[in-house]
Amino acid sequence: MQVVMNAIRRRRTLILAALISTSLCLVWVCWGVSFFADGSQDLQVGPVRSDIGGLRKLCTLPPNIKACKWQVHSRMDGAGFGDWGLYAAVELDDPDVFDWGEELGEAKVGELPTWMLDFAGERRSNAESKDSATIPGVMYGPAAAAKSPLLNGRLIKTPQKRLLLILWTT
Repeated sequence: MQVVMNAIRRRRTLILAALISTSLCLVWVCWGVSFFADGSQDLQVGPVRSDIGGLRKLCTLPPNIKACKWQVHSRMDGAGFGDWGLYAAVELDDPDVFDWGEELGEAKVGELPTWMLDFAGERRSNAESKDSATIPGVMYGPAAAAKSPLLNGRLIKTPQKRLLLILWTT
């Protein structure tokens, strides 16, 4: 009888411990979600750079580059978690040499830095919203230029022999 009572007590203790740890995990997850949802991940942007060598460290580029401008941006929380990415505009000698990959259609993009549109020779019309723009050109998947950890995004080939890269980590 004593053995049975001890087994029941152990089982009760294990169930109680499991319930407490599950509750603590739920509290931790809820805190984390509210922490990220409170807008504490403000966009931080680095300086606009023009060195081709530095850009080649972040992505795969064709050999025939005449000029470029690029900028790194990040959205990190106080604990150092978040996402970072790259905006780049590259002037190409011959854009047809580059293996563009899968075509995704018309180049619709979200808000881009003004310097990027200026370098690409594009202007946003007054009719377009601040949150999105249509850039003349063709949009492609990121595979042709992606380099770890910048594996997501899109590439845009403009009629002015420019390559616009918008890449990010997650």
